[in-house]
Amino acid sequence: MDLEYAVLKVPSEHMVKNFRATKKSVDKEVEFALSVVQELAGNDSTADVSQLETKIKSSISKLQSLKSKLDELHSKEDSTVDSIQMRIKHLQQQAEYASAKASALSSAFSTPMTTNTNDDDPVQVSMHESDVVSNQMGTNAMLWSRVRLNRILVDYLMREGMFESAQSLARCTHVEQLVDLDVFLSSRRVIEALQRGECAEALKWCSENRRRLAKIGSSLEFRLRIQEFVEL
Repeated sequence: MDLEYAVLKVPSEHMVKNFRATKKSVDKEVEFALSVVQELAGNDSTADVSQLETKIKSSISKLQSLKSKLDELHSKEDSTVDSIQMRIKHLQQQAEYASAKASALSSAFSTPMTTNTNDDDPVQVSMHESDVVSNQMGTNAMLWSRVRLNRILVDYLMREGMFESAQSLARCTHVEQLVDLDVFLSSRRVIEALQRGECAEALKWCSENRRRLAKIGSSLEFRLRIQEFVEL
């Protein structure tokens, strides 16, 4: 159950993260644009036209930059939604197989115990029917289990630092949308930067995940700042 919970947890957290990033960007740029508009509305006709023109151009530039950023965030959001839908479908298939199998077995064993002119044993007939149903459902369940195994293997390889092997396996088994390659690749960039003695990438990651770090009481960012100061 914990393994299946993690399948939806990471993309859901990405959705929340993207929403907060979008809101922060919109609030910042819109606030700046409104301040410029209010300033322009409050100026009289004696105001320096060149300064007003500069502020207007600056505001337009910021809004255009905001639009590009929102387009990028929207693209990431669409990708995350597709991933969530794919993962929900994957988990639903397992639940449907288990439910159908249980229903079929229940129906087979609930066959009335009536007298049979052919001297067939009703219990044996029921068991035969249940075996047929089990074989039918077993094929689909086995395919689902194979996908699940590939997903777990990719996750294990990424955690062990075998990124190329994990990416190749995910690509060959078509489970890219069921695993979190981007999360591990992001961690890889941070680790490689730290191994080179560079703290910028790690500090950027801390800034993006400051809320979660504060929630668990982590002092990672503080220690990185000390390390950065020492390296000066």
